[in-house]
Amino acid sequence: MTKDEINLILKRRIKNGDEFNHLIEKPKGQKVKLKKGDTFYSVSMMKVWVETFYKQVAKLSKILKGKTIQETCDKIHYFLYYDIQYQADGVTQNLRSPANSWFNRREGIDCKSYSIFASSVLINLGIKHYIRQIKQPKFNPKQYTHVYVIVPFNQENGKLDKGHAIVDGTIQSNKEPSYTDKKDVFMDQKLPHIGLNCPAPKKRGWYVTKKPCKKVYELYDFARNAEQAKNMLKSLGSDAIAHKSTSEGGAYNIYVKINSVYGSKRGLKGIAKKTVQPRRRFPF
Repeated sequence: MTKDEINLILKRRIKNGDEFNHLIEKPKGQKVKLKKGDTFYSVSMMKVWVETFYKQVAKLSKILKGKTIQETCDKIHYFLYYDIQYQADGVTQNLRSPANSWFNRREGIDCKSYSIFASSVLINLGIKHYIRQIKQPKFNPKQYTHVYVIVPFNQENGKLDKGHAIVDGTIQSNKEPSYTDKKDVFMDQKLPHIGLNCPAPKKRGWYVTKKPCKKVYELYDFARNAEQAKNMLKSLGSDAIAHKSTSEGGAYNIYVKINSVYGSKRGLKGIAKKTVQPRRRFPF
């Protein structure tokens, strides 16, 4: 089967997708020429690409998180299939960062870049998974010709003994294709913990007296009085603190940790309004 024949089969009508632009970083347009190698080298570099660029879709990942492993995989697949066009690589094999894939979504990407994108989302969500490459019985059966992501339901140790879901952005059905051989690369990146040189906020009873460090906290909301502030803190939990304003009236500023779900998802940066809409695009 030729490249043009593959493209003819796998190309699809994609959605506009512009409502996701603010959730994905802009690509820098850099090209890195890698050494020549076989498909095993390609997969090893895919792992490097994921570990290097996964933060480009940190905000998007929260939108694609489902209630279960299966639902999460279905949402990631739906996004990849209906928002990013397929285009088979030629002689030159392209490994695209998620930002680059999104920038080129109308021209198209191939199975390697779909897998890098899916793996990056899963890394952000802390979900163990594998990049699987396979030999297909009816397409160059002696070679590894396809790659996709599989996600074990057993997330305690990442073993496949309890079954798995898949994410394959190239096909509409998202069902695992038949294969004669497979090789799996385990992905379980431990997200970095950064020690910030900021003093812990000093509390005066239940609120702090100085504005918290901007590297750790961001402004979330305002409370008109102590009772309202306490209720908000109770609702937000340990990720939030209250700072008593020096202005007249005794108002309180409510801050949340930047790396919490409230920090980037519902903070006063306008993200909340924008992230509600894409959820309605998914049929589950």
